[in-house]
Amino acid sequence: MKTLDRYVLKSLLESYLICVFLLLSFYIILDLFGNFNKFSQYGDLVEETQKVSLFFIAVEYYKANIPLILYNLCPIITLMSAMFTITKMSKANELTPLKACGISMYRLLYPFIFFAFILSCMMVGLQEKVIPHFAERLEFLTQIQHGRKKSIDATQLSDIYGNIIYIGQYLPLTKELKNIRVIVPDRDKNSKLHAKKIIQASYGEWFREKKQNFLLLKEGMVKIYDDSGVMAAKPEPLPPEGLLLKTDLNHSKVLYPEAKKLDTLSSRDLYRILQQKPDHNAAKVTFYSRFSIPMGNILLLFLGLPLLLMRESKNFFLGTGMCALISACFYGVSIFCLNLGYKEILQPIFSVWFPVVLFGSFGYGLRAIIHT
Repeated sequence: MKTLDRYVLKSLLESYLICVFLLLSFYIILDLFGNFNKFSQYGDLVEETQKVSLFFIAVEYYKANIPLILYNLCPIITLMSAMFTITKMSKANELTPLKACGISMYRLLYPFIFFAFILSCMMVGLQEKVIPHFAERLEFLTQIQHGRKKSIDATQLSDIYGNIIYIGQYLPLTKELKNIRVIVPDRDKNSKLHAKKIIQASYGEWFREKKQNFLLLKEGMVKIYDDSGVMAAKPEPLPPEGLLLKTDLNHSKVLYPEAKKLDTLSSRDLYRILQQKPDHNAAKVTFYSRFSIPMGNILLLFLGLPLLLMRESKNFFLGTGMCALISACFYGVSIFCLNLGYKEILQPIFSVWFPVVLFGSFGYGLRAIIHT
């Protein structure tokens, strides 16, 4: 790596960290003022049940939210950090000597593109590993923030193992399940579904072991049926220590059905949903966007850098305005197309990739305005 590349990458990293701190601080302050009343609505109840303060709830909420905020703002921060770096180099009159030494401005773009590529990889890691890790905690805190009910009644869910789980009452704050009925289905020789086993329990709780979710059922009985649907034996009581039922369900999926919170799922979970429900349009759009959204770092650079290098402006405010305009256009078109995809007006793959192709082509054409 040449000295020029190291210098530009170091300056980019410094600018990026500053932009991350400023944008995150600005976002959190605005969001906190806007949602403080919503936090306080549930404050007293949480203090009674979990013995934590309202300040702790707010800190935990934004700590769990930061990965998702970074994922959504990363392309904008990348463009802003590039703008600050170019403006700083222009203000220090460092671009003119580079041209005098025969270094093309196209060559100057290499460290910027490399930096954007690394950030795109980081976005993939955030979405696949970090955001799903915080998803359950985030949903719980969102439940508090929006002042939801103390309990959820009469909920029926199914998991990837085919189990149909009916929950009579669910208490979000303590994560307790009451009056549970689980139907474990089976198919007979004629491929007709019938109940193989029915588990009834008065009490349940979530249990996790070796990265696998379980539902611990207590105080109830198990009824076993034969192929004809007739009870094969007398009902057996559940063990005193409870019965562990393997499932992919958890606290988060009870509060929010997967269709409403697809953005916190990993690509593997989205692919599993599509295998079960091939016509799930929202899951298709979200799954395809996992490949296009990280490209926003490079796309915004292709759009912004030619304009910045063409003007070689030394004014930070002018550069900030240009970044804001470029980002607004890109995000505006992207969000508009995604919404059309969610509403099934556009095909999912077209709604995701059309903004990428459009702005990518426009950015490629802008390369001609760079004064090399």
